[in-house]
Amino acid sequence: MVVGETGARIAARRRKRGVLLIAWEMDAKKAARIRAWAAEIPIRVFASVEGGVLAETAGRERCDVLLVEDRSLARSLAIELGGVSEIC
Repeated sequence: MVVGETGARIAARRRKRGVLLIAWEMDAKKAARIRAWAAEIPIRVFASVEGGVLAETAGRERCDVLLVEDRSLARSLAIELGGVSEIC
């Protein structure tokens, strides 16, 4: 997993796989910026996760962007989160 927007953007561009989880309560401008660079890769974006859940998952105090690179885990998350994704 990669935590944070900058790290996630770099990792996603290098590997071009995984899913990007963003906090649903994220600032609209930041979310639009993330969706824009994700569309260039392309990578699936899920915006249905609460920031507190992302932080707990990442072992951080705060987290609003999390890239899951492991293909098996990413596939499982995509299935679990179902119809609430945007394919960028």
